[in-house]
Amino acid sequence: MTQVDLPSTYEAISRIGEALHRSRNPRSLGPRFDRLTDEQLDSRRFDYIKHQNYEPAAKASLELLRRAIQIALKQSTPKNHQRVIVALAWLIRGASVPKRSATGRQMVHEVNGGVEGFPRSLRQWVSNGGHINARHLTELTGCTPQEWRTFVDQVTATTKFVVAPAADRIRIEDRTPLDLDVATRLARIASSATSSAPVDRLPEYDRSDAKLRVTEVSVVGFRGSPARVALDLTKNGKPVDILLWGDNGVGKSTLVDGLEFALQGRVDRSSDFTSGLRPKVRNLLSPKAAANVTLSDGSRVERSLVTNGNGRDTPSHLDVRAGFRIAPIVIRRADILRFLDADALSRGAVFFDYFPEASGALGVRPDEELKLLEEERSLLRVVRADLAEQLQTLYPDQRRDLGIATELDAFVHDLLLEVSDAPGEAAVDALPETVRELVHELREAQNRLRSIKKRLERGVELLNPRAYKSQFDRVVPALQSVGGELTDSFITITRAKHVVALDVLVAKSGPMSLDVVVRFDNGTAALPQQAFSEGYKDLVALLFFLAVTKKAGDLGQAKVLVLDDALQSVDASVRVGVMDYVLQNFKDWQLVITGHDRGWLAQVRGLFSRRGRSVVERTIARWTFSEGIHVTGATRLRIETLRAGLEQHDERMTSAAVGILLEEICHELSWRVETSVKRREGDRYTIGDMWPGLCKLLRTVGLAETVDSVNQRLDLRNLLGGHFNDFAESIPWSDVEVLAEDVLHLYEAVHCDQCGAWIRKVTDKTYLCTCGALSLTK
Repeated sequence: MTQVDLPSTYEAISRIGEALHRSRNPRSLGPRFDRLTDEQLDSRRFDYIKHQNYEPAAKASLELLRRAIQIALKQSTPKNHQRVIVALAWLIRGASVPKRSATGRQMVHEVNGGVEGFPRSLRQWVSNGGHINARHLTELTGCTPQEWRTFVDQVTATTKFVVAPAADRIRIEDRTPLDLDVATRLARIASSATSSAPVDRLPEYDRSDAKLRVTEVSVVGFRGSPARVALDLTKNGKPVDILLWGDNGVGKSTLVDGLEFALQGRVDRSSDFTSGLRPKVRNLLSPKAAANVTLSDGSRVERSLVTNGNGRDTPSHLDVRAGFRIAPIVIRRADILRFLDADALSRGAVFFDYFPEASGALGVRPDEELKLLEEERSLLRVVRADLAEQLQTLYPDQRRDLGIATELDAFVHDLLLEVSDAPGEAAVDALPETVRELVHELREAQNRLRSIKKRLERGVELLNPRAYKSQFDRVVPALQSVGGELTDSFITITRAKHVVALDVLVAKSGPMSLDVVVRFDNGTAALPQQAFSEGYKDLVALLFFLAVTKKAGDLGQAKVLVLDDALQSVDASVRVGVMDYVLQNFKDWQLVITGHDRGWLAQVRGLFSRRGRSVVERTIARWTFSEGIHVTGATRLRIETLRAGLEQHDERMTSAAVGILLEEICHELSWRVETSVKRREGDRYTIGDMWPGLCKLLRTVGLAETVDSVNQRLDLRNLLGGHFNDFAESIPWSDVEVLAEDVLHLYEAVHCDQCGAWIRKVTDKTYLCTCGALSLTK
């Protein structure tokens, strides 16, 4: 940048100022201004110019210029330099009017040099245009045109130097392009942050509900259930973990949504119950939509949908118990997508419905507010079109677009003229009631649409960080604190030794930003979306929600958590690790796990058993439009099917169930009790492969008689249960019944009804279930 000599510039300005003053007042006569303040002097100058007293005006301007130069020499700020240029401009004006105004205007225009803050009256004077007359210029300044041009260039260079931001003065030539590797920069920010920096305190919440658990949830007229349906979350009268299974579309979400609605007044973290863009909450066959939850202290929470004055469905009451105010109680696949799809600059807002004020309403996400407005506008547009069409049907000859407010006004005006010469109240009453109702509703829809349009136009204000600063400030401490737990859980589950850390940065790339940066063992860094598979990205999102939810539990949230099909979105390769992590880190929480994959159910059941957690299985067996949801006990595939076959004396059903249950016994025990099996390609085994080795062991632990009896009739499972054989019809029921009873006896001897676990080898001679209620010894 060109070197600038500030003292030299201001000395030159001072010389020009003196010359301007002499041109107007050669004898330097006039009033003294040394005792006046700058404000008083400026006011005096304005009055002189107003009354065309140009000589004292020039002297007052010179005095202001001298004072401005003294201040600017002490501190060369843009504002102080601006005062110098403005004072010079006033002096030029005072010296040049009226006979040399054209030259004065051009002189002011040239010395301005981009300075802002010129008074309006001065700007208007300059804007009238002008040109420099060489003789007038010399008379005013004593300069030739060339000398004036040199002076202007010096002032302009000084102005650019002083007014430009200080950092802009630094320029380095031949630099490489700006490095836009965001991940590396964020990683550096994370590593340079002071580890011991204090984290803002989270609010002190009411902890009186912290020990509450859920014992029952019931819904009626809610989502997919027109009739009342209840889900029992207890075992032996105590609240326990629940595995809620069923095919897609049979109503699992109805019960989960009912639990969330009753406790928190929301569904899928949304308070919009009228939208046509999401599943309808109010059942089509029931006038009432309600959900009830019974808690472990015996209290009940009931909430229903009511229609407000705007025709929208809202909760019957908005209050939420202290134990369910801090965070959402359900984590869904949709939450994972919200986290992944949100731009990092606004991702922090995904958690705005966590950690609200200690005493107040639940938190609200700004994107949810805008979505509610957008959806209401869509609904009202349909309402407007329908009402306009109904009016058009009544008056087919009219050609106006009645959805437009001005067109509706013109239409109504013509109607009133048709029934009366003076369209007043009497004329309105003369219109058919149907017409009056349609016009009234249509105008109401138009007014609401106009109001929503204005609010949506202010949508940027809704997303303005300042509007949500207090809410974000409460969320920040919790988000800042989960980085270590996120790293530990991710590495434990994935065993990804090349990952060193997952750093969490809040409000670094933007006021409401949330960034996750992956650091690798080779020193590089990347964002999850740059380096991870879809499954790993899902895992990061899920673990983040789990960590924040756990933080809410530490603050007094009732420890009830629903994972609604959330785990099945994670890669199968790490799904078991995630579930085991949840069981280990949410030991004192009541968990409700939903799913539809029966293979995954078997894995989850085994994980609960190995962790010694008391769990109950509930199955949604079927759903019909008219009757809704039918909830049963554990999935009826093996033991219940066998018992049902015995009760119905159905030899084929019983034989088939015997074969399936015996296969399950062989599959579960062969590795738990360590029996010998000859390996096959692909490790796919049948009863024929596993049963002989298991028989050998079972005979040594007191089950020889049962095993021998099973072997005598084992062929029945194929003769009756696996194939059609006409001669099999002659097989007596008693043989089928004995085989079934033997297999049931065997199942009850190796599978504990209390803890739900299979026996496993403890020592060379001892086999126990998890709780120790079943014990077999050699």
